[in-house]
Amino acid sequence: MTGANAAPVIEQTASGKLASPLLFVQHPLSPVPANALNSEVVSAIAVALAKVGQYDRALQLIQRFRSEPWSAKALSSIAPTLIETGKIDRALQAIEGLESQQQQALAFAESASDLAEIGQPEQAIMFIDRAITLAGLSGKF
Repeated sequence: MTGANAAPVIEQTASGKLASPLLFVQHPLSPVPANALNSEVVSAIAVALAKVGQYDRALQLIQRFRSEPWSAKALSSIAPTLIETGKIDRALQAIEGLESQQQQALAFAESASDLAEIGQPEQAIMFIDRAITLAGLSGKF
């Protein structure tokens, strides 16, 4: 935008200092320190990507933060979209990429519920069995 009516991109504050945004992300996969993001932000971005068919980008975003304790929660936010659209193999791949067995067990259990809801009981049982094994509960019930 040019001309007399153009608004400046960066405005000055009353003290004369330049105002700048707190966090600017050019691309969901651009380098941003993990502590600058939280599970809600990553989950919201990943869900939006998955809903518009950008499954690979959604999974890459979550995989990027797979060592964070909240990564299973972020994954579980897009797993229903992946499962509903028949991308069960991608949901499986993403779950297997989580760093801890506890995170994997949680994600498998939550995804099993999603599979059962869409009428995929065989797949749901497979996911439940994986969750049980990863949680160390085999043979305990």
